[in-house]
This record gives sequence, C-alpha cells and structure tokens, in this order.
Amino acid sequence: SRQKNAFIPLLLRDAQNQTPLALAVNAESGPVVKTLLDIYILLLSQAYALPFFKSDTSQTMHPSSLFPLDEFILALSKFPQLALAFLSQISLNTSGDHLVQQGVIRHELGPTARLIVGSASRVPHNFWASKLKKADENGDVPQDSGLPVTAKFVPLKNIAAPNSTFLATVVNAAAETRDYSVFENEVLATIIQHKWEKYVRRKFINLMLLNICMVLFMTCDVLLESTLSQAEGFLLKIPTATLCLYFIKIEGLELYSANSLHLHFSNFWNFVDFISLGSIVVAYTLRFSGVDDWATVCFAFALPLSYLNTLYYMQGFEGSGQLVRIISGIISGIGSFMLILVVCMIGFAFGFYILYEAGPGEYASAGGSGSGEGDVVDGPYGMDTPWMAMFSGFLLLLGDFNVEEFNASVNFGTTLLLFVVFMFFINIVMLNLLIAIMGDIFDRIQENARAEFMFA
Repeated sequence: SRQKNAFIPLLLRDAQNQTPLALAVNAESGPVVKTLLDIYILLLSQAYALPFFKSDTSQTMHPSSLFPLDEFILALSKFPQLALAFLSQISLNTSGDHLVQQGVIRHELGPTARLIVGSASRVPHNFWASKLKKADENGDVPQDSGLPVTAKFVPLKNIAAPNSTFLATVVNAAAETRDYSVFENEVLATIIQHKWEKYVRRKFINLMLLNICMVLFMTCDVLLESTLSQAEGFLLKIPTATLCLYFIKIEGLELYSANSLHLHFSNFWNFVDFISLGSIVVAYTLRFSGVDDWATVCFAFALPLSYLNTLYYMQGFEGSGQLVRIISGIISGIGSFMLILVVCMIGFAFGFYILYEAGPGEYASAGGSGSGEGDVVDGPYGMDTPWMAMFSGFLLLLGDFNVEEFNASVNFGTTLLLFVVFMFFINIVMLNLLIAIMGDIFDRIQENARAEFMFA
C-alpha cells in the first residue's frame, strides 16, 4: 500500500490545475523533468489499480489513466531528447487473459495483430477483463466465447485518438533531434500502424495517384506542345492546372498549420514540394503571358522537380520507403560538407581565372609554338568570365582538364602547382571524405531501417 501511495503525488494537481510535470516544464528545469519522467516509467509499469477520491465519491482506475498527456506533449516540444528517451522505454501492457470476445471493434494491424477499441476513460480498470473470457474448468472454450490472442493495451490514454496531437509532436521532436530510434518502440509502432491503416492509407494512395496524373499530364503538355492543336493542348492544361491548384491548396494548409516555417522547410520533401509547385505555377504563368523562352526554362526545372517529388509517395511502402529514406538522409546529411566543398572549389577556380586572365589567353594544342604544320591555337575553356571559371572548377573536380591549357596562363609552373594542390586537396581528400560521410549515413539509416520507415 505504501508503494502504491508513493505514486499519488505525481498525479495530483495544484490550485491552477497543474501537475508536477507541468510545473517543471514551465520552469524549464531539465533535471526535474528527467526525474519525473523516470518515475512515470515505474508508474506505467504497475499492474494494480489505485483508489482515487473526489468529494464524496471514489473510483478505482489504473494510474496510467491519469497520466498528464497534455503536459507531456509540452515536454516533447521543450525537452525533446528527454521525452523521446521516456517514450523509448514504455511498452504495451500485457493482460492476464488471452481470449478476446467476438464482436469487439478491431482495427487490423497486419496478419498477427490488431488494435481493440477501449473505453474512453479506461474506468474501471477491469474494462478489458469484461471484454475477455476464459476457458472453463476443463479447458474447453465455447465456440462463441472468443478468439485466442495475446492481449495487450496501450499504456497512455488517448494517444491514438483521431484528434490527438501526440503523434505529430513526436514526429516533430524526432525531426528536430534527428533521432528516429524511438519509432522502434512497440507502442509507437502500434499507434502508427493503426492510424495508417484506419485513417491515412487510402487518402495517401489517392494523393499519390493524383500527383502521378498531374505529372503525366504536364509532361504530355510540355513535350507535345508543338505537335498538338490548340484545342488538344487546352484539354491537357485543364487537368494539369486543376490538380496543381489542388496540391497548392494542400501546401497552403500545411504552411498555415505549421508551428515553424523553418522546421517545415527543413524537411527535404516539404522543400521539394514547395519548389516544384512554385516552378509549375511560374512556368504556366509565363506561357499564358507569351514569354515562351522563360516558360521553357521554368519547365526545365519543373519537370525534374515534379518527378523527384513523386519519390515522396514511395515512402509509404516499406521496400521502397527505406531506400528513399537513405537518399533523402544522405542529401540532408551532406549539406554542411557540400557548402565547405563548394567554397574551396570556388576559391581554386578564381585562382585559375586570374592566372589565365594575366596570360596570353591562347596555346598551341600540339605543345609547340603554333607555327608548325598541324598545330592549332586555342584558348582555355571557361576562363572568359569569373562565372564560367566556377563552372570550369566543377569540371576540374570531375577530372575534365587539359594540361596543354596551362600554357595559356601567365606562368605554366604556377598553374601546374595550383593544379596539383587542387587535385590533392579537393579530388583526393575532400571527395574521399564525402564518400566516407555518405557511407556513414548509409550505415546509420540501414541499422535503423525499420525506425526510419516508421518515421516516414
């Protein structure tokens, strides 16, 4: 009894209806929040019910029924690492009975598991026992009494409710900390699978088909523009414009409901979706305005971005979803390193540019003076302007170079030395480091492939 009563202060509320967890979160006291969450882990693992009194009435319920979910969601926002560590430790509580009554509302979670609808208040604690029936003394089970199961129940109340923000907050916390291991937890995996099958799957597939139709209609409109009549082209533009406006509406609602624009666009797929839709709108606006050249330029970006955006929908299927997570994870993970690489490459490109700018600007392709028969006098490629010099630096990064061009610089030896330093530092050190970083990201995602897929 003393052990049971020790948990009661955690569930009490003060005059402002705040729990100890709410007070600790509002005070931004990380150590206190961690201590309280550790105690809540012990609380949720208890198998007994406790008596609670209010005025002249009393009722018996499991302590998890009074877990302060709203305050915990706030803790997810302010202390994501501590809250995610707490979620990683909770588990599905096992019932002592192993027969579930026929006719109870069930949501399929796969071939071997299902979620059973419980009571909203989980009071009394033996609600589940009223839904379970045991075999008789002889071990015989009547045909209409139930199905053999391993009965478990979710330890936190209302986290699977349709209007609950719990799962969305967990996703945002995991995205902020880049720690997706929490999605290996059986409770979260069960809730995600339930919501996917019950609320999301059909809508997701419909959106995927609509997106594919939009991309295909736009592709036909752009590629066949010169061969189609005005009426035929108009028939292709109508569904493309309609579907594009529909997805713009969805994107607008997401932006309106986003708590942080920075967090929203830090998601790779949100950024690609926004840019692809924007490029489509600008391209068609320019076409209808008669600016065909610039419209073609916009379509040149809109098409690959739209096809890239279709990969987002492949995340809904486990086989392709894990591969897409690897691709998006690598792209997101190498961002800072690519910035360093580009800065170094531009510095070397400008160094080559001033050497060629001060030189004669031409060279004999056969290595002679240019007067011999068969010699061709030419200039170095891409060193006309600083902008083209940066592009030449990129080509040099890919191994596209001609040592004979060094004769067109102000000093062949200096250019050769700068070239050797470039090849060693950029091509050998930096590119191999990039490969190592990508391999490390690949291994990390592959080790947590299931968690990455559940996050997606």
